[in-house]
Amino acid sequence: TNSATVDNLQRRGFAMVNRCSLCLREAESVDHLFIHCSFSQNVWNMLFSLFGLQWVMPRSVKELLLAWEGTRVRKDKKQLWKASPLCIFWCLWLERNRRTFEGKELPLDRFKSSILNLLHFLTDHSLPVYVDTFLDFVGSFRL
Repeated sequence: TNSATVDNLQRRGFAMVNRCSLCLREAESVDHLFIHCSFSQNVWNMLFSLFGLQWVMPRSVKELLLAWEGTRVRKDKKQLWKASPLCIFWCLWLERNRRTFEGKELPLDRFKSSILNLLHFLTDHSLPVYVDTFLDFVGSFRL
């Protein structure tokens, strides 16, 4: 993989401490950062709860995306379902870089809100976003 996670940078000869900047406990890898980190898992659990799903997280990002694509969803939720993992990956990567390179971090609740706001923007282009439409959006996740 070509991502600039610490494990990939170390393989390219950069001397760095390999620790996930989201949980500060485990070594950072693509799979850890995006699906197995406790911070990331908290975000995924929020999403699955909103969709009303029980989900067993696979070992790799590739397996997650394959399982995601194979999951049947109602037609009116398909766009939201397809956008969700990419939105989470993007937001996790931005948060990882914010913590790694800027020394700043969003609290978990604000981070989760930013994901929901981005999903709302990506799947409903009616701007401006009003609170009642956003709450309707969050309430509409059930598959």
